[in-house]
Amino acid sequence: MEKTTQTKENPTQSSVQSVDFQFTKKDREILKVIQQNPELTQREIASELGWTVDRVKYYLNKMKKMQVIKRIGSRHKGHWEILL
Repeated sequence: MEKTTQTKENPTQSSVQSVDFQFTKKDREILKVIQQNPELTQREIASELGWTVDRVKYYLNKMKKMQVIKRIGSRHKGHWEILL
């Protein structure tokens, strides 16, 4: 696992908060695919990695909750944005 630290500033507090992420090999694989082509859909990412769509959804949802990535726009015409 790779450990990444992200610093976030909370607008309601004057202090800066540090958030630690533990990325698995699977997390890094998805991030690499997104970085190479942010316009891919979940189905296309699954095809690229040879995974099921459900597996891709699991990892994308996990990283969205961690505020590592977010989807901008619609499912088919949008793109992924890496927030780190």
